[in-house]
Amino acid sequence: MSQQGGLQKRFRETAGTSLDWNGDMMAASRFFTADSSGDANAHLFRLCKAATNSTATDLPGQLQAYADMFGAANWSSCGYDQWPGAW
Repeated sequence: MSQQGGLQKRFRETAGTSLDWNGDMMAASRFFTADSSGDANAHLFRLCKAATNSTATDLPGQLQAYADMFGAANWSSCGYDQWPGAW
């Protein structure tokens, strides 16, 4: 399973969905944040913010905060299979 696939599996378990990555991620976002507005990027922003409590105002900043939480250099190299405690 790819790293991103591991996180998608967590989204599916949480939201009870079986969609593509964006669909599962957006369903998990709605579950965790109770906000259904916006596109996939808006949902990913809110998920990262919920996990990290970062004050970053843009998606790249939130993705970096998520990576920082795992001691990773960036989003692409962080531990996708790890489930943030805030979630």
